[in-house]
Amino acid sequence: MLYEIAETGELEGFNEGCCAQRLWMGVARRRDRSMLVSIRIAVQQGMSMQAIRSCLYAGTVSVLLMSTVAQAQMPAYDEPGPVPPAIATANTVFVANGGSDVGLFPYPFTGDEDRGYTEFYAALKATGAYTLVGDPSQADLVLELRLAMPHGVEHTIPLPQFTLAIYDRKTHYTLWTITEAIQTALSRKNRDKEFDASLNMVLSKFLRLAGKTPGAAAGPAAATPATH
Repeated sequence: MLYEIAETGELEGFNEGCCAQRLWMGVARRRDRSMLVSIRIAVQQGMSMQAIRSCLYAGTVSVLLMSTVAQAQMPAYDEPGPVPPAIATANTVFVANGGSDVGLFPYPFTGDEDRGYTEFYAALKATGAYTLVGDPSQADLVLELRLAMPHGVEHTIPLPQFTLAIYDRKTHYTLWTITEAIQTALSRKNRDKEFDASLNMVLSKFLRLAGKTPGAAAGPAAATPATH
């Protein structure tokens, strides 16, 4: 298969003559996909064929990959990317209930699966920053709130987290996503406080993103973090 790929046009970018073609075809015949991809990336990044051959003859594909990565470093993170204008100019909002994963109510949190949605809706309405509508077709933005229990990375304890997906109602595209984890606590009372604190943080991030005043948040989601 790789031999056929090499024969049918995958040599684009190899401009150092038949030597480059022989190297490419030789790797293709051995059906070494990782090495084949590495060569393509290296050439696209401007790595010379002499340097590529040196890596291949030494049998070090990882060296080849590391060399290409070193030449293609991401630019420095100097400032955040632009916020879609639709978020700042929106006047009407529809809040969608994205639901909750099973096993979170009534333990470890009190209430039911709709608790996050209900509190978020009430807190957003209390800010007066938007007109909340009951029909998504009447909204400028659709906010979908979901509470999930994600899988944690190795050697960590996964935390429940809120995800607020912000959609442009006209195009149905996702404009932004906000996530906030719920910190752990021993007592149910403090777990509920952490629940509200995390939800309040989601609301504050959204308002800040939209250029509104986060301090306007009110209601149960405005609770302060628990003292453990």
